[in-house]
Amino acid sequence: AQIHSSYDDSPAGIAMNQSESQSKNPEEEEMPQTNDELDLKTFLTEVLNDEALPYFLSQTIPSKEDLAQFNTEFDAARTKELLALDILKAFEEISEEEAAKESKNFIASKFVYAWKKNMDLSRYAKARLVALGFQDDEHVVKDVPTCFRESIILLLIIAVSNGWDIFNEDVKNAYLQGEDMKRTIFIKPPKELGKKGVVWRLLKPLYGLRDAGRHWFSRLVRALKNMSFTQTREDPCVFTKHENGRLIGIMCVHVDDLLYTGTKGFCEDLHKALEQVFVISHVERNHFNFNGIEIENTGTEILINQQKYIEENMNIDMQDIKNTAEADRKGKLQTILGKLLWVTRNSKPEALFNTVTFSQHVNDTSMKTLKQAALASLYCYRNAKTAMKISKLDLLSDLIVKMFCDAKPMTEKGSSHLGYIACLGNMLNDRLAIPILWKSRKTKRISRIPLHAEVFTAIEAHDHGT
Repeated sequence: AQIHSSYDDSPAGIAMNQSESQSKNPEEEEMPQTNDELDLKTFLTEVLNDEALPYFLSQTIPSKEDLAQFNTEFDAARTKELLALDILKAFEEISEEEAAKESKNFIASKFVYAWKKNMDLSRYAKARLVALGFQDDEHVVKDVPTCFRESIILLLIIAVSNGWDIFNEDVKNAYLQGEDMKRTIFIKPPKELGKKGVVWRLLKPLYGLRDAGRHWFSRLVRALKNMSFTQTREDPCVFTKHENGRLIGIMCVHVDDLLYTGTKGFCEDLHKALEQVFVISHVERNHFNFNGIEIENTGTEILINQQKYIEENMNIDMQDIKNTAEADRKGKLQTILGKLLWVTRNSKPEALFNTVTFSQHVNDTSMKTLKQAALASLYCYRNAKTAMKISKLDLLSDLIVKMFCDAKPMTEKGSSHLGYIACLGNMLNDRLAIPILWKSRKTKRISRIPLHAEVFTAIEAHDHGT
């Protein structure tokens, strides 16, 4: 993979802190008054009890400043969320007695609170009303697609090769802008509002319902087809638009994030059309975070990395690793492995093989395995500024997919491993190869002879590449 030294912005991340439920009568419980005298124990046991504020997402362990701002900023965020629900006509309020004539199953709802960050690292409070969908006992179709990683990279190749800008649009309260509910669902208002004797009949799919994502995707597909987009067969989350037989624009959809590129006229017309159909939260151009991946279009090349995430989450203290008790090693190993897989599968293919190799020891509590995982994490941290580079290709000349593969025969654990990477390039330029997909895993068939392992790997790489 080609590499390039990129910027070194500070990292941003969110960690969830959730308390255990409290055995209190919800009817008698009052919201705790937070102030800067509250300590962490009080915060976890009182502020985060199940009937009051069930979830609080914070960038770090909440500071005294967080506690002092909690009532003001999150009250405002909660009010903003309720206003959005009202504007989008997400529900109608009726009495429990009247609703009981249609259904006996009332689903609970809760607010989810989070500190969010802008690209400039300034933070803002966010509140989201969610339904506890696991209480919904009705059988519904809930599957919904998301775009392939390869599709995103191919979109970026098309953009830089044509000299097009890239845009990321975020749809505000996307699920609430989905198709109208076709079934009857009643939810109980969250405890914070203090409403008694009433329930809400949902008119729009609320976050937390199992089929909410499907309602949103159906509405989006219908809207894009009305704008003359064509949904591709290979990836249902990729939409293209042609004019006089020539590609003028392409879009990748990942839930409520819309990544697109095209001619100047296409991008301007698409933005106007989207604003007429949906409420758009924000639009970013040429430098943004898409699904956890930083993308920067310099005009001559596009850089992909996860620098902020890596610097925030993958700086391992080896002394802390050495002092880890045996009972805690498995949990620490699983945490490190999860972060490594997220990074290596999106922006650091060169570290994927090592990650997959020791992932088979995930239930191992030996210090050796834990140290291997820590060293792999430190490799990513020390190379956090290294970005994968997408350069211009001559799309009018012959394109070629170059597949590189290798295999490792049976190890001491009795398994074989394979790995391959596919790159896109031009027939007449052997020096240019842009990674579009990569994979490393245990083979389905154990091979004791290196040649056999490599043949099996070549076959799978060929099938995947084609």
